[in-house]
Order: sequence, then C-alpha cells, then structure tokens
Amino acid sequence: MLVDHAMRITNFNSSLKPAEVLQSEDLVDHLMKSLQEAQRIVQEITSSKVSKGYIIAKKKDSQNILDENQTEDRKGLLYDDFHPFKPQQFQDDPTVVFLEFEGFNKTVDEFFSSIEGQKLESRLEERELNAKKEDSGCAK
Repeated sequence: MLVDHAMRITNFNSSLKPAEVLQSEDLVDHLMKSLQEAQRIVQEITSSKVSKGYIIAKKKDSQNILDENQTEDRKGLLYDDFHPFKPQQFQDDPTVVFLEFEGFNKTVDEFFSSIEGQKLESRLEERELNAKKEDSGCAK
C-alpha cells in the first residue's frame, strides 16, 4: 500500500514490468524517487511523537457521501482499512470517505471497536431482508 501510494505521488507507472524499468536509466531513477518518497513517509510517521491516522470507509448503499471533516454520524459508513497516511489510491474515489484521527492509536482503537459492531449490524440487516423476502413470498 505504501509503495503504491509513493508511486502515485511521484507519478510512476506501476504497471511497467521490471524488465522494462531495467532497460531505461530514467525509469530506474524515477523508481528510486518513488522508493525514496516511501522512505520519507516512513521516517515522517516514525519520527513524530503523535502521528495522524486515517480510516478508509465506504458509504453504505444509498447513503450520501459525507464530508471528510463531518463526524456527526458515522453509521452510514463501513470501515474498510486504516493507515498512518492518507493513501493516494483512494483520493479520487467518490465512494471512499477518509476519517482522520489525531494519533494512530486512536485510529486503531476506533477501527477495531467499530468493526465488530458493523459486522453484527450487517448480519442483522441481512436477516431482516431475508425475513421480508420470505414474508412477501408467503403473501402470494
């Protein structure tokens, strides 16, 4: 995830095959810049006393996209992943919402404390949907 993030930041074409990269000194240099960017990010994260954390969440079906700064209601979101950086891969994805936390430990706590509840909620919704289908099937 981090290397892909760094490649996107440096505009390196990650679909290139290793043999293609090795044939061009410019591509090797560009790849090195991407790897240096990844290293810079790691150093930035590990050198600060409190680093930010980001939860990558996806909106539930038919939910409006929330502003990334809106913390009022997270019930319409399904937590997907978490990172100590904001992955570039998802920046332009309209279905993804970033939740930013001050402190990576808080991010991890929020993610894992919510993920179990989200799984239970999802199972309940699925059971309700199945029950409604059975009811409508019996009514015919």
